[in-house]
Amino acid sequence: MMLGSGAEQMEVLRSKEGGEAFRWEDIHKMKYVACEVTRLCPPANGSFREAITDFTYAGYTIPKGWKAFWMVHITNKNPKYLPDPE
Repeated sequence: MMLGSGAEQMEVLRSKEGGEAFRWEDIHKMKYVACEVTRLCPPANGSFREAITDFTYAGYTIPKGWKAFWMVHITNKNPKYLPDPE
């Protein structure tokens, strides 16, 4: 099965009666679709983390104990981690 090609949706669609709509149970059969939806539209924007040591990032020194906010969306759309993030 080719991921991202719509093959999962077509497989589920073929198992349905004529005109029957997708149901919640069908989502569990479409693992690629479910993962991609949550990657592109994460249910949480991000989370706070606490620096456990002083460190430097992009020329700025972040002291131990300061809070930083990590954004899920930025990581999920970064071509460094995914060759074709869109």
